[in-house]
Amino acid sequence: LGSIVATETSTATVLSVPGEAYGSVGMKWLQLPVGFIVGRAIVVAIFLPRYFQGSLFTAYEVLEKRFGAATRRASSALFLVTRNLGDGLRLFLAGLVLQSLMGWSFASSIILMGVVTIIYTVVGGLRSVVWNDCIQFVIYMLGGIAAVFVLAGKVPGGFEEVISYASAHNKLNPFDFHFQLSNPFTFWAGLFGGAVLTIGTHGTDHMMVQRYLSAKNLKDAGKATFASGIVVFIQFALFLFIGIELACFYSQAGKTAPEKPDQVFIHFIVKYFPANVGLIGLMLAAVLSAAMSTLSSSLNASASAVLNDFWIPLSTEKPT
Repeated sequence: LGSIVATETSTATVLSVPGEAYGSVGMKWLQLPVGFIVGRAIVVAIFLPRYFQGSLFTAYEVLEKRFGAATRRASSALFLVTRNLGDGLRLFLAGLVLQSLMGWSFASSIILMGVVTIIYTVVGGLRSVVWNDCIQFVIYMLGGIAAVFVLAGKVPGGFEEVISYASAHNKLNPFDFHFQLSNPFTFWAGLFGGAVLTIGTHGTDHMMVQRYLSAKNLKDAGKATFASGIVVFIQFALFLFIGIELACFYSQAGKTAPEKPDQVFIHFIVKYFPANVGLIGLMLAAVLSAAMSTLSSSLNASASAVLNDFWIPLSTEKPT
């Protein structure tokens, strides 16, 4: 469960979700993880039983049984391409954070992140990745909780003023039940879009399927998958509330925020977090943990796909 949640949480989540609540969206982003929970229920009921039939090493072996080896390899290749393109963005964002907080060059920040992640992924394998994911999940959640209290302490009036500001700017209502195709932040858009997205990411993406296959049995995998949706809902609520606190903080006289909403949180950490008490280090660890948990999982799953979908089948096939 911890590994599933940490794997789908990246630097983009930690920085961009508060940015959404900082803007006009407020808590309406919580409609999306409602769809995540529904999508996970479908994955547990329909997809997981198929993955536990026989001994599978990748998600795409199921496609070979039904459609042939070419379909399996095409799907695996698509996974490898899209996964690595997405990881490029996540590594880029993590590098920006490390550069901002440590003052290193951007290239050095990227290389350090990559090398450290590769080392523990290669040395420890999937067991190392899963347990590090769990540790990293705890770290970035602790960082988020710490940020909530630091922000409240920086606002005159504390939590009471934050709630008052959020109510006045209509940021606390998470649900909009109006049916509007032009509005992406409605309950129906979140329910349908979140469910479809989750069926794709958690039902067919080998990075997630690899975690299911490492569970003791189908029942354990199902419990971890469904419960992870509830944890993600709570996690989103935490980081969205941070965004509301940021909006309240920067609304004060004399406070200037960056133009891009997804840069506001890291700006606050660099400029306003208490120095010399370990909190800046905790937030750096939180942001990097979110990035490394996704990168290590992706590296391990990509290696598994290359080995089991391409190298072994192609090297053992008899020539015709």
